[in-house]
Amino acid sequence: MKRKMKTWLLVLWAWAVMLPAQAALSWSVQDSVVTRLTDIYFVDADNGWIITETDTIYHTHDGGLTWSVQKSGSKYALTAVHFVDALNGWAVGDVGTILHTSNGGETWQPQSSGVYDLLVSTQFIDANKGWAVGEAGVVLHTVNGGASWENFIVPSDITEHQSVFFLNEQRGWVVGALDESAHLIQTLDGGLTWTTVLHDTSYGPMRCVQFVDANTGWVGGMAGAILKTEDGGATWMQQFKASDGEQIRGLYFHNAQIGWAIGLKNKFLYTSNGGAVWDSVATPVSKRLTDVYFVDAENGW
Repeated sequence: MKRKMKTWLLVLWAWAVMLPAQAALSWSVQDSVVTRLTDIYFVDADNGWIITETDTIYHTHDGGLTWSVQKSGSKYALTAVHFVDALNGWAVGDVGTILHTSNGGETWQPQSSGVYDLLVSTQFIDANKGWAVGEAGVVLHTVNGGASWENFIVPSDITEHQSVFFLNEQRGWVVGALDESAHLIQTLDGGLTWTTVLHDTSYGPMRCVQFVDANTGWVGGMAGAILKTEDGGATWMQQFKASDGEQIRGLYFHNAQIGWAIGLKNKFLYTSNGGAVWDSVATPVSKRLTDVYFVDAENGW
């Protein structure tokens, strides 16, 4: 299965910011951009970046009150972005594209990934150690800030990786699809070896994964389901299931109790009890959203 980003609705024509007095229930439109937005990341309440399907990256230094254009120089569509601080960040995209900036995005330099597959997710735990994943079971790892990348061998022929999440240098997860079914692999040694901890034909491909500690984590995906584990992925329980045709496209947990999920039309999902109950929160826009990120329990985009 190939990630068909060009067939989706616009991710969001406006950014939304939480109003602290209304505790995760109020969103307001910040600004509009007529393009498909694919990923968002903030390093603090002021500095954030948004990736588009073009060579353009948007940056804010004032919490989204204003956004400036950064030209990446890429010839290919971009899909994901991650920063470790206000200066150092990476963006990935089609045809194995990896870009790096060391000046907050004023300039972006290409890095050689060694692959030509679509890369869809990236994460760094510091300025040197990071991962990028994508189609054809690609799992890339760098220990030198992307100067060189190693392609790990994973335990199954996953047709598409969708998201990578590492708690620390050793323990991480990659979620995606195997034969159109939900699939999640785990490493305990920094990617040297991987084991399958979820493969379920009851659910379609998974789109997002996040853990808050070594035991507690969530995945969401194209079947509109949110699953939770409390034993590091050995077992999973369904917490939420949307109506047919709905998807969970993004998850973000501030801690083990407070979290958000997006992808459903005209609404967010919000939980304050670890997902035992998910409440619907109306959005100020009609488009389906594809990513969500918070810098604390109240302020997010």
